[in-house]
Amino acid sequence: MERWRAVFPEKGLGNARRNRYGCPIKTRMPHFQSSSAGGSYRLCLSFRCRLSPKTDRQSEFFDIYNRASLSMLNKRKIGTIAMKEGLSAEELFVTGDGLAYDDFIILPGCINFKLNQVELGSRLTRKIALKTPFVLAPGVSSADTAIRAALAGGIGFIDDTTLTAQDQAKQVEKVKSYEYGFIREPVCLSAESRVADLKLLKYLRGFSGYPITKDGRPGSQLLGIVTARDVDLRYAEFDSTKLEVFMTPLDQLVVAKEGVSLAEAVAKLEESRKARLPVLNEAGELVALVSRTDLRKNQNYANASKDEQGRLRVGAALRRSRSTEELRSAMWLLSDAGVDVVLLELPENQLESVQWAKQNLPHIELIAGNVVTLAQARHYIVAGADALKVGRSVDHEHRLRRQDHLLCGSSTAVGRASATAVYKVAEFATRASGLPVLADDATVLNTGHVLKALCLGASGVMLGSKLFAGMAKLAKNTVKKEAADATAAVAEQPPREPGTGAESCCKARDFRLDAQMLLDSMPYLQCGLKYALQDIGSRSLEELRAMVYDGDVRFEKTS
Repeated sequence: MERWRAVFPEKGLGNARRNRYGCPIKTRMPHFQSSSAGGSYRLCLSFRCRLSPKTDRQSEFFDIYNRASLSMLNKRKIGTIAMKEGLSAEELFVTGDGLAYDDFIILPGCINFKLNQVELGSRLTRKIALKTPFVLAPGVSSADTAIRAALAGGIGFIDDTTLTAQDQAKQVEKVKSYEYGFIREPVCLSAESRVADLKLLKYLRGFSGYPITKDGRPGSQLLGIVTARDVDLRYAEFDSTKLEVFMTPLDQLVVAKEGVSLAEAVAKLEESRKARLPVLNEAGELVALVSRTDLRKNQNYANASKDEQGRLRVGAALRRSRSTEELRSAMWLLSDAGVDVVLLELPENQLESVQWAKQNLPHIELIAGNVVTLAQARHYIVAGADALKVGRSVDHEHRLRRQDHLLCGSSTAVGRASATAVYKVAEFATRASGLPVLADDATVLNTGHVLKALCLGASGVMLGSKLFAGMAKLAKNTVKKEAADATAAVAEQPPREPGTGAESCCKARDFRLDAQMLLDSMPYLQCGLKYALQDIGSRSLEELRAMVYDGDVRFEKTS
């Protein structure tokens, strides 16, 4: 009796049955008892055992028994209690409230796979698939950035707002004719350029060697090559010295003739142990440059976006207001240049343009935008669009480009919250016709917005200047002192002919610097997206969308 009270002092013996030794017997087994009203669970812990006065291990026995009972309890509770938290995507948007990307957060899931098992492949249109869902917006795309985006697995759109139809077609041709390993338009200096020009370009562009041509442009007669090692030990008083004093002349260079293959060019570089191989035509004019550093950095492009002929993919954006004849002429020029996809974002006659293009140029994929409602999406799907771009209304975009006083988003009452528009349109387009959807870059301000847009059903996300603004600002600060010193040295030199020296390259240095940062940041964006998908518990974007529609990905409102 005392032994029982010592082990369970809170238990009263009452009228318990006794064994042959006179000790009480408790006869209740562990079980669950649920209340029918609230659905909550109440545990009734009990046990059946025989206590012998001859045993001194009763305390240890009950400790083991209690641990086993609790383990059984945990297993039964996990199997019966609903574990879902937060809201599904359908529950998040069912209220009809307009939500932006900052109004909710994604709850993490179970990680049961490795990072290298995550795939970022997605569809841009019905027929075009990309290895990464990143699409460079027209506002930050040029031929160079479009090439780098395609090599990284994405695609870029050449804009028409600052280019004529002929110039836009030439930019498309430049991307389609790109050959891996050959720099078709290298940055050049002239013989009249100074040492200060070379130092400035080194800090702004990051390259250490430049060809010296007759007029400082590619396509003119090659005179030699100058590198940073030729002038790195020269003091400041040499900044005004002409580069022809330090350059390696043409007769001492190893060159290749136009038409050389990449394998032959690489063999020449290995044989000569040179860092650069100029490619010249019959007239001795520079047509391309092969760089050992460039080959080493970009020797593997397994994820490059290529068409059936092995050429890089590129898109073009038609957003400028023009007549019907001019628009159709521009479409024909883009078709002849080999464009893969065209983004139609016109202020008027959008549906008619989509229908005409699908009838006369069926080999070109069309993306129609901007769409924010299901009614708009339905019209474009019926017209034959191959993908939709979700963003602000076309009329609002047109007025933004025409009137400075409308730059404030609150100046118009027409539009829709970004996250709500992406989810509603993507759900309708994907489930109704299997049409891919692109999220507009205007509201994508950080990498978290990219993930949220993909979670809500977007097949791709446009990356614009707002996303890279902070990176560009940081990059400009890193060269502040050296570039300022070199710029001051250039300013002290006598004026030279336009288009020669570093001034011609400095006119667009801000944009080129941003383009270089776009190139450098693509691998980090891809890696960050893979980590995010792993945190959610998804191995691919297709699996992510299926989990969202099934309610397995949960969300929480933050505002």
